[in-house]
Amino acid sequence: MKTRAFTLIELLVVIAIIAILAAILFPVFAQAKAAAKKASAVSQVKQISTSFILYSGDYDGVMPIIRECSGPGLPPCEAGKVALGWVDLLQPYVKNMQVFKSPADSSTPVPVPAGLPAISSASGGLGYVLGDSVLKPGGQNRSSYAMNMNLANNIFVSSESSVQYPSNTILTFDFAPNSGGGIWKGPMVHTNTEQRGASYNIIRDPRIQPAGPGCVPGDLAGYDPTVSFFSKLTPDQQAMERQQYSSTRHNGGAIYGFVDGHAKFYKPQNIYGQCDFVFTTADTGNNGSTPDFRL
Repeated sequence: MKTRAFTLIELLVVIAIIAILAAILFPVFAQAKAAAKKASAVSQVKQISTSFILYSGDYDGVMPIIRECSGPGLPPCEAGKVALGWVDLLQPYVKNMQVFKSPADSSTPVPVPAGLPAISSASGGLGYVLGDSVLKPGGQNRSSYAMNMNLANNIFVSSESSVQYPSNTILTFDFAPNSGGGIWKGPMVHTNTEQRGASYNIIRDPRIQPAGPGCVPGDLAGYDPTVSFFSKLTPDQQAMERQQYSSTRHNGGAIYGFVDGHAKFYKPQNIYGQCDFVFTTADTGNNGSTPDFRL
C-alpha cells in the first residue's frame, strides 16, 4: 500500500498555524493567570480584614498593635529577640499563615531560627526577629500585606467609634514583603532596617509619581496623591519593590481591605493617605467617599 508523506510546505504551514495560535493564546493564558492571582488576593485580604474585626471584637473595639514591644507599657525591644507582630496576633483568627502571602508576591519567607530567645510567647513558627533585615536573621518576608497605622501602632490606638467611614477607611493592603510587624529604631547592625509592615500610605513608584511638597496633616485640599513612601522602606524592601511595586501588583493596582470587612481592587491614583510618617496620633481628613488611610 502506497503512503503519502507531508511535503515541506505543508509542514511549514502547520508550524506557522501553531505559532499563530500560540501567539494568540499565550497572552490569554497570562491574563487568566493574573486574574486568578487577583481573585485569590481579594479572598486573602477579605480573610485578614475579617480577622481584624474578630480581634477587635474580643479586645474592646481596638485593633492589634504592630508589635509587642517598645510602646508605652510594653517591654523594650531587644536586638535579636523574637517578638510577636500584628500578623502573629491575628493568627488565632486566620489559622493559616499562608493567607498573609500574596500569590503575586514572589519573595521567599525567611523562617525564625529555632532556639532564638523570645520576648514573650513567640513560638511554633510565630514571631519575627527584631534585628537586621539586610542580614535576615529570621521572620522576614512573611507578609505581603501591611496594616493601617492610624488604627493602631505602639503609641496610639484608635477605637471603632473614631472611624467615621468604615466602608472607605483602609484596614489592610498590598505592601512590600515584610516581617508582619512594624519598623523598630534600635541598636542593629544596619540602623532602622527592620522591615516595615505597617504604614500611613501606599508605596508608589517614585520614578512615575515623585514625592510632592507634602501637605498639612488633616487638610484634604492640600493632600498630594503623588507622595511616595518608598524612601521609608528598608533597603531590601526597596529592591523588591523595584521588581514589582506593591501598589501595582495586580494589573496596575492593588487589593485593599476596609474596616467594614470588604476587600476591593484600586489603582494607586485613587488612594489617599498621609504625606508624612506621623507616628503619634491618627491623622484625619477622610472625605467619606475616597479610599483613605486617614480617619
